[in-house]
Amino acid sequence: MLVDGAVVRRLMLVSSIALLALPLAALAGDGRIEINQACVAAGCFAGDTPGFPVTLASPGAYVLTSNLTVPASDGVVATVAGVDLDLNGFQITGPGSCVATLGGDGKLTGVSCAGTTGTGVTGVTSIRDGTVRGFATGIDSPQGTVFRVERVTVRETSSDAIDASGVRLILTDSVISTNAGDGVSGQNSLSSFTVARCIFERNDQGLYLANGVASESVFVENTEALRSNVGGSGLVVNSSFFRNVTALGGGDARYRSNVFEDTTNALGGTNLGANVCNGAACP
Repeated sequence: MLVDGAVVRRLMLVSSIALLALPLAALAGDGRIEINQACVAAGCFAGDTPGFPVTLASPGAYVLTSNLTVPASDGVVATVAGVDLDLNGFQITGPGSCVATLGGDGKLTGVSCAGTTGTGVTGVTSIRDGTVRGFATGIDSPQGTVFRVERVTVRETSSDAIDASGVRLILTDSVISTNAGDGVSGQNSLSSFTVARCIFERNDQGLYLANGVASESVFVENTEALRSNVGGSGLVVNSSFFRNVTALGGGDARYRSNVFEDTTNALGGTNLGANVCNGAACP
């Protein structure tokens, strides 16, 4: 059967228009897939429907090339393992805000939040170099069992800044600030954290450490700086605690070579030595 040439041309034109309608991923110079506010309305790439959340349905390296301002929704959601997200110095900002209140003694009396909803980033394997703020939960657990967070500020959440319960978290050089729930949550005996060179400030609870090590970090003006009480074994070394209502809570924490200043309540856990409390050896 012969097909009229005009019909063939019309079919080819329709196919071409359909292909053009598909979102094309913009690639950074190094081959990473770009995410920015301008592409969200149409979908930033294949597998991402228009609007928020931005859905990362393929493994690979993604990079923000602008700030993302998110309405009452999740921000970025990875649905597969093996997603690396570089915030590239930008912010993912939700609709909420939180305020920390200090008492006359300089210690935290509470963190109040308004308008927080959704989760900023969910399911990525690694995230680095930027800020997530103004959500109910800042960063949620990965697709998989290992989770790396580097040089990220997470602030002003009404639940957990980082929820990493049940996974292996490597958290370095980050700031966890002004959160009404846990700064970093590991309320599961399967959680295993390596935390180094981080700042936990003005959180209802700074770090929930079931298992693993927190080192060279600063805990300042938290209601409870660190807790360990789910049957694991958390070790805190070479860190500084200042003006927390409670520095160490729970009976599972072990601590060595730390400095504790202006803390209201006695320390929980096991003193392994070389700790200083208000200028003298800790009891």
